Amino acid sequence: MKYFKNIIQSTIVFGVGITLFSCGNEHSVLQNLTPAEGAKVRFVHAAVDVGNVELSVNDKKFTGLLTISPAVPGTIAYGGGYPVLGTANTEYARMPAGTNKIKVTAVGTTPEVSITGEVKAENDKSYSIFAVGQAPNVSPLVLNDNIPQPSGTSFFVRLVNLVPNSTTAELSLAGNLVVKDIPFKGGEAFITLPIPNYTLGTVFTGYSVTVNGDKIPSITLNSASNITNIIPGRVITIFVRGLVGGTGAKAPVMNWYYNK
Repeated sequence: MKYFKNIIQSTIVFGVGITLFSCGNEHSVLQNLTPAEGAKVRFVHAAVDVGNVELSVNDKKFTGLLTISPAVPGTIAYGGGYPVLGTANTEYARMPAGTNKIKVTAVGTTPEVSITGEVKAENDKSYSIFAVGQAPNVSPLVLNDNIPQPSGTSFFVRLVNLVPNSTTAELSLAGNLVVKDIPFKGGEAFITLPIPNYTLGTVFTGYSVTVNGDKIPSITLNSASNITNIIPGRVITIFVRGLVGGTGAKAPVMNWYYNK
């Protein structure tokens, strides 16, 4: 299995600063607790060829069950996220406002292989953190989730392109092209869309993402399931991961989660 490279240094700007560096052994006493206040955060594992990972914040495991300590933390598989993706869950996990030590560890490596960094986050602001790329070239992508205010019977959507060998990606809803020319690591802003024939709990019965590659045939992914409960003010992130031309676990796949 391929894993994170041992030494990564980069700075990400999107309103949140991260500096990455290699690290040593994991903290020996860890708890999985979520503060009631602080910054809101979601984590998505979209790094190709990287196995299950654990996420820690300030040396406390942050993934898995967040119920009553000492509930045992779980791991996040490739394509998964925390909180859980693709459900009616609109909640973010919480981490303290200010500067936080973030650590993402590939499970089962000896010696430990991980990336760590510092995240400066504001109280009650929302962020999505994605692990992206293909091992060993893995890096973080941090997006400000600037949640729009409700407007009439409209909802909001964005497409985040996490396919490292793509040139652009585009999103169609119900056969209509709504987002195009999203580069790799692009897609921070939400767009406003009307809800046609609005009724409470509208179901979107068709969406697709086309991923374009350099000298590689484009691929169009059609939804295998519906996005349900589309109501005025709903905010949705749709993302695509994998590799253009990839097969099996490396094939392009799309997923989504509610931001609100």
